[in-house]
Amino acid sequence: MMKILIPVDFTEVAFNALKFAIRRYGMDAEYHVVHVYSGLATADNPLPTDSSIQITESTEAQIEKIILDSLELEKLPENIIIRTVSGETISSLVSISKEEDFNQAILGTRDNYDMLDRWFGTTSLGLVKKLDLPVLLIPRYSSYNKYKKVVIASDHHLKDEKLISKIKDWNQTHKAYLKFLHVRSDAEEGFVEESEQLVKTLFEEDDPEYGFEITAIKSKKVTESLLASAYNFKADLLIILAEKHSYLHTLVFQSVSKEIILKSSIPVLFLHTES
Repeated sequence: MMKILIPVDFTEVAFNALKFAIRRYGMDAEYHVVHVYSGLATADNPLPTDSSIQITESTEAQIEKIILDSLELEKLPENIIIRTVSGETISSLVSISKEEDFNQAILGTRDNYDMLDRWFGTTSLGLVKKLDLPVLLIPRYSSYNKYKKVVIASDHHLKDEKLISKIKDWNQTHKAYLKFLHVRSDAEEGFVEESEQLVKTLFEEDDPEYGFEITAIKSKKVTESLLASAYNFKADLLIILAEKHSYLHTLVFQSVSKEIILKSSIPVLFLHTES
């Protein structure tokens, strides 16, 4: 059975991620809905200020009501588990992810970000960097439809046969048309080795069950070019290969991952290159 981690706050976008997940995996999967609170009440987290036990019970009751209303259910299914913990959001969720054998994390992305978020990185980015799981980010108004067209941001990582095999295994279920897109800033930069490795790993031993193409474009605006290509392609999903930079590295350098999180209006799946 699939075990899926779904972090939530009290925003609509967070619970839309749960709806997306259920539509994608059905009721055969196990959904762990986790809320992390700091112990302080905010507009997004209207928590009572009683004892920790009362806070936990009250919070979980509120979350259950939102889930029931959102899914139009009268009783919470046994495969939806609600958990509330106190602590720092990213470190708490990383700890929980290590306690359970999760297959994936699915979370909603916020509607807008203030300047502090843009400089220090979002919670979503922190989880992408720290979780040893595939992380699927769901924009507010997204609903699951069968993946028919998928854009994969391609770079030197695609020389890695294991990584390509991971993508191949993922697409066995979907049979989506794959567009490997490499955005290069240097006109002389090659992509021959990666292309050859893709063809070899995807189709050398098996007959193709789905179509694919490999495209390279020149642009100094990597994020804008990736998103524009995905939108023009009418992609249902964008896959990004994420490297686990330290949080300090994230503070100093603007990463494509962060910009994608801030700007994408389609679901984005982050796959770790190391795991």
